[in-house]
Amino acid sequence: GKSEYCYREIAQKIKKENKILIITPEQFSFTAEKKLMDAIDTQAVFNAEVVTLSRMAYRVISEIGGKNETNLSKCGKAMLIYSILSNNKNELKFLGKTDENVDMLDTAITEFKKHGISVEQLKQEIENQEDIYLKNKLQDLNVVYSGFEEQLAGKYIDETDLLTILAENIDKTDMFKDAVIYIDEFAGFTSQEYHIIEKLIQIAKQVTITICTDGLHEIKNPDTDNCDVKIEEIKLEETYRFKNSELKHLEKNLYENKPQKYNSQIKNIQLFLAKNQYSEIEEVARNVLKLVRDEGYRYRDISSNPVYTWNTRDIYKKLVI
Repeated sequence: GKSEYCYREIAQKIKKENKILIITPEQFSFTAEKKLMDAIDTQAVFNAEVVTLSRMAYRVISEIGGKNETNLSKCGKAMLIYSILSNNKNELKFLGKTDENVDMLDTAITEFKKHGISVEQLKQEIENQEDIYLKNKLQDLNVVYSGFEEQLAGKYIDETDLLTILAENIDKTDMFKDAVIYIDEFAGFTSQEYHIIEKLIQIAKQVTITICTDGLHEIKNPDTDNCDVKIEEIKLEETYRFKNSELKHLEKNLYENKPQKYNSQIKNIQLFLAKNQYSEIEEVARNVLKLVRDEGYRYRDISSNPVYTWNTRDIYKKLVI
C-alpha cells in the first residue's frame, strides 16, 4: 500500500512540481520505473525520475569534480585484501589467505563503512577490550582494514565509500534543491544512508519515506534524531498489493499470535503435498501448461518461485518445453 500511495500522490503532483525523485535500492529501480510510468499514464516524463543512492553519488561527483580515483571493482577489492593478508601474514593471529577469509573480510570492511566505523574507532575499541581472544581478532581486522584504507588513499574509490562522498557533498550542488523526494522499498537504513537522508531533508522541498511497521511511535535515538523538521505520519490501513481476500487475510494473520480464521470458501490458494522434489516440479509444470493451453494465459502472466538446486532448472525446461 505504501508504494501505491506514493505513486498516486506523484500522479497528482506531476504537473505541479519541477522535480520529483523516487529513491529506491538498486534491485528495485527497474520495477519502480515501470510503476512510475503506469501511475502517470503517459509515454514520457521529464520532471520525475527513479534514482538509486549510488547513481546520485556519481552525479554529484561528476558535477562537483575533484575525484580522479579509479573505481575499485569487487574482484579488485578481493585481490587487494588477499595481497594485504599475504604481506601481513606474520602479524595475523587468526586470519589466513583462504577464500572464506577474503569473503569474510570483504563483508566486514563493507559493514564498517556502511555504519561509519573508521580505523581510529576500531583501534579505540581494541584498546578498551578486555577479552583477549576478541582483542586479537579485532587486531587482525584492524591490520587488514587499515592496510586496505592505505592502499585506497588517492588511488581508488571503494563502492561503499560512494555514499559517504554523497553525504559529504550533497549540499554543494543544487541538484536536489527544492525537489520532492520519495524514498521507497528500503527495509532499513545504514548510518551512511541516514546521513544522506538528513541532508536531503534540509535541502529538499519535501521528503517522503515509506517503512513497514506495525505501529508508529516516537523513539529517541541520538544517532538519527538530528533533523529539527516537522514530521507528518501517515498510517495506511488498506492493502493494495493483494487482489483477492485470501491473500489479504493471510498477510494480516500469518505472524499474529492469535490469528483469525478465514470463514469463506478458499478459491485462490492451493496446497500440494509432493512426495519429492520431482513430483513437486511436475505438478507446477502441469498447472502452467494447463493455464496456457486451456485457459488463455500467457507464460509471461505466470510466476514460479522454486527453491533452486543444481538440477531444478533443467527439470523445468524438460517438462514445460
